[in-house]
Amino acid sequence: MTPFHFIVFLALAASAHEGPPFPVLVDRAAGPYTVSVWADPDVGTGTFFILAEGPEASSAELFVAPASGRLAEARWPAVREPARKGLRFVARPEFDAEESWRFRAVLGGAEVSGAVDVTAPDLGRAGLWLYLLPFLGVGGLWVKALLSARKARP
Repeated sequence: MTPFHFIVFLALAASAHEGPPFPVLVDRAAGPYTVSVWADPDVGTGTFFILAEGPEASSAELFVAPASGRLAEARWPAVREPARKGLRFVARPEFDAEESWRFRAVLGGAEVSGAVDVTAPDLGRAGLWLYLLPFLGVGGLWVKALLSARKARP
């Protein structure tokens, strides 16, 4: 196993999510709708986008509960947002812990469900510097090697 393979193996083990919403359910049939759910499930306030193709719906709701069952299911209203095509609703549930959570999205009487892993939110500007440190370190070593090579020439 080469060092490259080892690094790839370690990268595959990292399952935490950072960044924009990601698809949780895609094109799931639910009653007269085809529903997709995208999520950015962070501890604190998470964001769920419920996207649907089908007849007009005036409202949508999101229900979340820890997969462990330690809390009862909580209801969060989803607010309609303008969309170029289809329906788009946004719900912002509150999560109190990093763990697996079940969700149900109800739209016009139709329902889809799934699970997400809630992760800690990013570190903002401090996180940028933290993630940048290894690259700065490698760059510093590269500059040091160049300067050492220049001094070694007669």
